[in-house]
Amino acid sequence: MRRLQLWFYVSSRLIIGLILAVLLLAPTNIVLSLIGLRALLGVGFSSVLTTLSLIFVVGPILMKMLIGHQFSDFRLEVKRF
Repeated sequence: MRRLQLWFYVSSRLIIGLILAVLLLAPTNIVLSLIGLRALLGVGFSSVLTTLSLIFVVGPILMKMLIGHQFSDFRLEVKRF
């Protein structure tokens, strides 16, 4: 049951983070396409920007939210040395 709660928490936050990242990156992607920078080596800039924002922005925020979040019967904590 704990794994299911943890999975649902992480997946719901990732979906929300992905939607926000796509909405916030839409103006940047439009400007890049107007300039003419649509793809580099066959990979679109929009997908690269969205992936990088998920890795470097949404991921750390999600981990910070997850650590210390009080679930119904458990809590994740980090031991610092």
